[in-house]
Amino acid sequence: MAAARADGVAPAGRDAFEEGAVKMVVGTNTPIASNGRATPAGPFATAYAMACDPRTHMLFVPDQSGHCIHEVDALRGCTVTVLAGSGAAGITDDGVVGTAASFHSPHGIAVDVANNRLLVAESAGRRIAAIDLDTRAVTRICGSRRGETGCVPADGTPVADPEAVRFAVPHGLCVYEDYAYVCDPGNHVIVRVKLAREGDLAHDVDEGTTSLVAGVPGNGGNTTKSAGGVTGTDDPPFMPGVSGICVDASGVFYITTNFNCIFRMERIDGGRAAAAPASAAGDADAVVDGVLATPAAGGAGGADETTPSKHRKQRRQRGRPSLEPIAGEPAPAAPTRPQWRVTLIAGQHGVSGFADSVVGVTATFHTLMSPVVSPDGRELFVCCSNYHVVRRVSLYGTYAVTTLAGRATVAGCEEGVGSTAQLNRPMGMALDVTAGRLFVAQAGTGALAAITVRCSGRVTVPASSFRENMLRLLDSGDGADVTIKLFGGSTIQAHRCVLAAQCPHLAAILRGRGGAEMSEARSGVLDLSQAREGAPTSRAGGAAYHPRAVTSIVRWCYTDVLEVSSDIVVPLIAIADQWDLRRVSALCDRWVRRHIAPDNAFVIFAAARLYGCDELAVVARDFVCFNSAAVRAANGLRASGLPAHYNAAGLLEEIFDHTPSARM
Repeated sequence: MAAARADGVAPAGRDAFEEGAVKMVVGTNTPIASNGRATPAGPFATAYAMACDPRTHMLFVPDQSGHCIHEVDALRGCTVTVLAGSGAAGITDDGVVGTAASFHSPHGIAVDVANNRLLVAESAGRRIAAIDLDTRAVTRICGSRRGETGCVPADGTPVADPEAVRFAVPHGLCVYEDYAYVCDPGNHVIVRVKLAREGDLAHDVDEGTTSLVAGVPGNGGNTTKSAGGVTGTDDPPFMPGVSGICVDASGVFYITTNFNCIFRMERIDGGRAAAAPASAAGDADAVVDGVLATPAAGGAGGADETTPSKHRKQRRQRGRPSLEPIAGEPAPAAPTRPQWRVTLIAGQHGVSGFADSVVGVTATFHTLMSPVVSPDGRELFVCCSNYHVVRRVSLYGTYAVTTLAGRATVAGCEEGVGSTAQLNRPMGMALDVTAGRLFVAQAGTGALAAITVRCSGRVTVPASSFRENMLRLLDSGDGADVTIKLFGGSTIQAHRCVLAAQCPHLAAILRGRGGAEMSEARSGVLDLSQAREGAPTSRAGGAAYHPRAVTSIVRWCYTDVLEVSSDIVVPLIAIADQWDLRRVSALCDRWVRRHIAPDNAFVIFAAARLYGCDELAVVARDFVCFNSAAVRAANGLRASGLPAHYNAAGLLEEIFDHTPSARM
């Protein structure tokens, strides 16, 4: 290697970048001040993981023995401070801020960029905690509040109650889209935890819902079954001692085990890692932003409705087809667990050693820790702690394994390039793609090293503004060619091509079908302000379409997000029934199930019966039956909120026949 010039300029004809160059960025010659507390051993002596915020280049380091989380400013001299944690082992209540909070042996860590927070896996606290990066407030995502051990979930049924989730020793942690994925080597499983996201239903966030992804709880398996397989089958692969996990930009996961193996895990059932088919217990994954809850402008009843039109009665008599499943929603029948293919790509189960190889499964490792994958999914970096080296696995071809930095079996703290450098028990790692540096915490010296690496960074794609742009187009009226008249005198200027694309009923009216052209197509005026046969009514008076329900439907046509509140949900169901908008009907069904209450259950029951929502009708009927006292106390059996001309006595008889005790 040619020597660098004294002025720091690379020799002519050479690249100034040297891959595998090791530099000690934080040493241990002097105590490191962490917010006034001296930590002579450094904050990296028990750092089994590390995370890098790609927006700020801040490093976050869990100090397992110090029971706190450090932050390192990688752009400003790698200064170290304590982000959160008092230094004493414990589990504090939600909302405690910064150094007043307590952790119990924090091990895994990941950045939840979408919510601007850190997620921390506490191996002894047996919970997943979150730290708000703005306020430094600490909250619990899931797991026992008292650090109780266990294995929940233990099968394919998701656990919706975060308090009921149990871990043995949660270790590795990563975030992909709407979920956190957690390794639990004590239970030999990988689970995923739902995270809150913008667009979730107000007051109905499913954060903390946990489901099993891979592994057989409590069973580490044997060499044969530990070679991989397909999850969600009768013969799932064992995941013995899974301890580390990371994910690339496309949703492919890489997993290390305590038995010196590296696995690749990817979805194979046609779904993305965060948009999986839900399980029978309602593990709703993605597209939770299909409904936008809005403040109710009125009571919890609904609008007056007319009797069913003739064509709707005939459709129900023929047997209404079941609703098409919404992406990310539970399917109506026989839902199955998401399936993942787990493949052994490097290492040999139960075989310890140090051997690089052009074929990954013939290489050997010892004490694999802290996997880090490049965002482009082409390279994986792992620590072999007991051999004092950082290894690289090429994620294509035969998964060749090479040594990036360090000298096998030689412990030290020396800068250099490749094998000329010396490391001492490397453990936690984090990759700063923009800077091209792989940061490595060393347990043997408490030092933090930076290794230069080449890897393509993730291409930053701006957040989609499609919905905002479409609403802006609707609100501005630019290019509008349809005027929708609403009850009360207001109008909406819209675009017939957008309405027709989302709603076949409006397509037939505004564009004609089979050569037939209606008057609305010629005039460009759709009058929904007057009474017509079968029109879902406005509670304001008269048999006309409810104006706010129509507005919600129009905005849904532009954005695919349905704005729902308690006073328009029944008119929305009515319009969805008449216009055959099955997705809108299903979204209303989901919203109602989460908001059913004593004061609206009877009205919902009537509307569901009227508009053929049989499953929702059963839910509402049973709610009234089992909560009859609360329904009466809330005056929930009033007939004033029912659809017009509906037989309230007949509805009550059906309820009483189903549960005679409801008469009491």
